[in-house]
Amino acid sequence: MANRTNAKEVLRRYAAGERDFCRFNLRGQSFKNADLSGADFSEADIRGTNFSEATLCGANFSRAKAGLQRRWVVGLLAIAFVLATMAGILTFYAGSTVSNIFGTSSFNQIFGWCGLTVTFAFIMCTLRRGIAEEPGDGAVRVAAAVVIAFAGFGIVAGAVPGAVALALAVSGAVAVAVAVGGAVAITGAVGEAVAITGAAGGAVAITGAAGGAVTVGVGGAINIIGAHAFSFAVTFAGAYVGRRAVESPDDRGRWIRNLALLIGSTSGTNFLKADLTNANFTAATLGSTSFNAAVITRTCWKETRKLHLASSGLSILRNIDVSALLVSGNGYNQDFKYADLRGANLVGANLEGANLKGANLADATLKAANLKDANLTSSQCIGVDFTSAYLTGACLEAWNIDPTTTLTNVDCQFVFLLEHPNHLGSRERRPHDPSATFAPGDFGKLYTEIMDAVQILIRDGINPDAFLAAFGKLMAEHPEITLDSIQSIAKKGTDALVTLAVTPDTDKAKVERDFLKAYKVGLEAGKNQARLESARESIRDIKEIISILTPANNPVVKLIAQAGAKAMNNSSDQSPTIKVSGDAIGNVIGDNATISGTIAKSIQQLPANDDRQADLKNLLEELSKAIASEEISDTDKADLLAQLQILVGASQEPETPAAKEQSGRALRTMSALAKNLPTATQLVTECRRLLPEIAKLLGLSLNLG
Repeated sequence: MANRTNAKEVLRRYAAGERDFCRFNLRGQSFKNADLSGADFSEADIRGTNFSEATLCGANFSRAKAGLQRRWVVGLLAIAFVLATMAGILTFYAGSTVSNIFGTSSFNQIFGWCGLTVTFAFIMCTLRRGIAEEPGDGAVRVAAAVVIAFAGFGIVAGAVPGAVALALAVSGAVAVAVAVGGAVAITGAVGEAVAITGAAGGAVAITGAAGGAVTVGVGGAINIIGAHAFSFAVTFAGAYVGRRAVESPDDRGRWIRNLALLIGSTSGTNFLKADLTNANFTAATLGSTSFNAAVITRTCWKETRKLHLASSGLSILRNIDVSALLVSGNGYNQDFKYADLRGANLVGANLEGANLKGANLADATLKAANLKDANLTSSQCIGVDFTSAYLTGACLEAWNIDPTTTLTNVDCQFVFLLEHPNHLGSRERRPHDPSATFAPGDFGKLYTEIMDAVQILIRDGINPDAFLAAFGKLMAEHPEITLDSIQSIAKKGTDALVTLAVTPDTDKAKVERDFLKAYKVGLEAGKNQARLESARESIRDIKEIISILTPANNPVVKLIAQAGAKAMNNSSDQSPTIKVSGDAIGNVIGDNATISGTIAKSIQQLPANDDRQADLKNLLEELSKAIASEEISDTDKADLLAQLQILVGASQEPETPAAKEQSGRALRTMSALAKNLPTATQLVTECRRLLPEIAKLLGLSLNLG
């Protein structure tokens, strides 16, 4: 390890073009707000270093040593010792109430037995279920029920000391749990021993004080021994909860875990709000490190040590199972159903047989990952890199991909399009023939064709006149779309699904919106013979295509219809690609001033129950005003307002998967629309500022640059 180097020297060298800071001693230095993208800090000592709000994209921290400096370890352990000592005192007094069972008074004995029963129920439930985060849950709820039961039997007076003993025992156990949890997060078993010793020492100290204050007879000695034993029982119950909260993957005592890790990371290495996109922490030691609010998209955590003892805030690292997967790369046959894996770096991971149903994998990288027989049903795979991944036998029912999903060189012999067999016992294998397999490159080609398509769902069947007019207008506004672009028209109950082939750079949302807007106008305006005759002249052959919707001749055209709309991704009736909001369409048709007013009212109705919701509401208001006040073409303004209306609607329940998908698409579309505006317009600047902030508040990891 090199001699300690100060932050100014590192920044000077970086500005001069140097990137190699391997093995530097940077303990306690501050790089707050610095841009150190691509810097090599491998094997460096970064204990106590402040990287908060720094830009560290692509930085290399492999085998670096992060965490607390030694003096802070000693200080925090001292705090844990003091907290545990106070906990020991509380539990001793709780034990004093219980020890009344050894007294001579019947009334006092009732007190003691009530306290013992209640606290025993608390201790047993604590060991089984932990100390719950919500009031009225877990051990406290059970113990309170016992108190009520005593009162119901007429021993109302006994409930009072029971409640007192419970309050003291709960306070002591929680204090011990936090102290032990924080100590474990700092130094492991050594810290745990220090905290437990402090709790025991607190009880012993009170015992000695009581003995020195009065002459203790036999009965008093028995009382003190009973209180002492009770104190130790509650102390070790709290210690067990503290250790389990930090080390185990379940949610019992989650708030204790979060508080303990927050204490443990105090004055440790700090990556608060840092941008760690594509950073590499391979084999680094990360205990007592803060990653709160950091951007960790595609950050590599492979073989890191003590990552579960880092404070991770609301990132994907908060799930211990996910954290373990990122470290080991082994998810063989494991359950990650509906897991948050956004931006996860799973390069080369073994996910054979893993259940990823409903998992959010947006912007993750699974290069060369083994996904044999994995269940990807309804998974969100927007922006995922599957380059050279192995997908043979995977279930892809209703998985969500788009042109940002990379399928280059995917190794796949066959897939299934249904999670469970249908009434015929088939899981819709592709290729259909059980003896057939995809040739090299076929899988990527198959799904590339699907992604380079726009699917438009027309409700309640097709009105031929409105369809002709709308498609004619669509061809006029989008010259790249012709009659040959129609891949299929499939009947879906009473609805019709139209699939159009488009180029990769086509704004699919705009194509869908323009067609549905014109189609609805055609339905509402009725038959305008002059306009329809002009449209029929240029696209008369479309009637032939529409005729396939008749019951006598309704084949499923080409690949997407064969696979079934739900099975072949974006063909799902539940997919945002084809799920058209009637309100959104109607608003697009109205004049822009009316639309702006409607959106403003909708924003005012959004909840503002906390700071995040209030901030989101304010940002949406700013964006709405910026669009309404900008002097741009009516078409551009209508396009932006339509996407804003979708975004506002999705913000009503932003945590649902469907809302997140709609919000993501709307934000991407607005970003693309803004880029096409004249650069001198104020709206371009406002979009660059507001859209990333809105995405962050919605919990979306998007590249809107």
